[in-house]
Amino acid sequence: MNSLNLAWESFDFYSGKVSQAEYEHSNFLNDLDGDFLNFLPKSEKDSLLSKYKIIYNNLNILYGKYIDNLSELIVLNNNIIDIPIEREIDTATLLTLKEVTTALRSELLISSKKIFDILS
Repeated sequence: MNSLNLAWESFDFYSGKVSQAEYEHSNFLNDLDGDFLNFLPKSEKDSLLSKYKIIYNNLNILYGKYIDNLSELIVLNNNIIDIPIEREIDTATLLTLKEVTTALRSELLISSKKIFDILS
């Protein structure tokens, strides 16, 4: 398997994993009710905090791997002359996807600090 095919298979894999992790993160946040949290015993808040740490870490790590994979695709896209037609994509599109994913990762960091504060 050549490096371009491997990079695209990794892209497909990470796209699916990131989507699943975002869904899990979104569901967790949707299930949190700020008013309800005020009445939870500390042990239940601790349990929610532990669960959130796992969800957050998973999504953060996947974003990082996805960004790395996009960087690799950008380099390959710029350097390989004979790209198969089914793999042709404008480099600007890959750059935009990388920028959006980087922004999502930054927002995750900001929002997670608030969640950690709420659950602590």
